[in-house]
Amino acid sequence: MPCDGDYQIVTVSANELEGEGYDRTNMRIRPIDEQKIIQLSGICDNVIVLLYCGSAVDISRFVNKVKAIVYVGFAGEAGAEAAANILSGKVCPSGKLAETFPVCIEDIPVNPDNQRPNYEVYEERSFFGYRYYEHYGVEPQFAFGHGLSYAKFAYSDLQLEKRAETEYIVRYNITNLSDRTAKEVSQVYVRDIVASCERPEKELKGFSKDELLPHETKQIEVLLDRDVFAYYNPAIEDTYVENGTFRIMVGAASDDIRLTGEVTIALDEYEQLSMLHRGWAR
Repeated sequence: MPCDGDYQIVTVSANELEGEGYDRTNMRIRPIDEQKIIQLSGICDNVIVLLYCGSAVDISRFVNKVKAIVYVGFAGEAGAEAAANILSGKVCPSGKLAETFPVCIEDIPVNPDNQRPNYEVYEERSFFGYRYYEHYGVEPQFAFGHGLSYAKFAYSDLQLEKRAETEYIVRYNITNLSDRTAKEVSQVYVRDIVASCERPEKELKGFSKDELLPHETKQIEVLLDRDVFAYYNPAIEDTYVENGTFRIMVGAASDDIRLTGEVTIALDEYEQLSMLHRGWAR
């Protein structure tokens, strides 16, 4: 069967499998859709897949066989026009994934043995979402925050300005290396390097979406306040900031860190211990 046209676009919808009030029972799209994509990619080099679904799906069977995958989500009535504008190049895509795309359902943290008829039991503790995959070394299909663009961006000149003991301004430059106007969503993550409790490898604490003209360089600012460095301590029934060194990471995705730096917090130790003792005395 010949492959007519420069590109072949395949639209995959999960409407029959999920919707308002009911969810999919697994991560796979319909087998007939998978087979259609695989067969078409065998006779055409330029297959583009549009995914219309409400959450991550298993794309492992065809991700390396097609030219591009566009996650449209449930974009509403104007979703088709938006997708057409992106595919035609009228609009430069700038979206980033708001969830991790695991390779398969076996990689997700929910234990099938704990499933109940009307609810699920989540045992990840603070390691939910991308934090789980990083903490346990599970390689995702696409990481949290991932997203491609027709433009390329360079990150540079990270500056960490201290405003107070637990407040910093993060500044960095982003340069649009392309010949077209585009937007970039940069992300700021924080890691407590030495903590007395188990904490994630890094946590998203700020982001910025900025439009840059061709070859423009723009300085971005993100505020990190006390809540960024704190964690909830059940002993004192409040948030708590430990003294120590925190790593600040700026990147284009959770697995694409471009800049790193460190800050040290040194609060009054007497006040810190007094807070803990008040909690323990309850």
